Amino acid sequence: MQEYSDIKINSIYHFDIDKLMRDIDTDLSSHYEGQLIHFDMDTVRCFVQRSCELCISELSAMAQGRHAYDRYDMAIENRYQKRENEK
Repeated sequence: MQEYSDIKINSIYHFDIDKLMRDIDTDLSSHYEGQLIHFDMDTVRCFVQRSCELCISELSAMAQGRHAYDRYDMAIENRYQKRENEK
């Protein structure tokens, strides 16, 4: 397997993947007690629930050799448009 540092794009624009992995590890291992600032727990629960549904759907589709979502589904413009139309 080729090392990320040896990939041509990395010579054009360096991305420190080791630092990213350390940052993610710190974020995931940090736990702060206290009141939530940006979201309430209902928002967090809803996000986790929807994320699980999306992951399960994609995993099921991958097991069948396909994707659950196409480019149209994932385009941010279309996602907002659909939300507006669903109201």
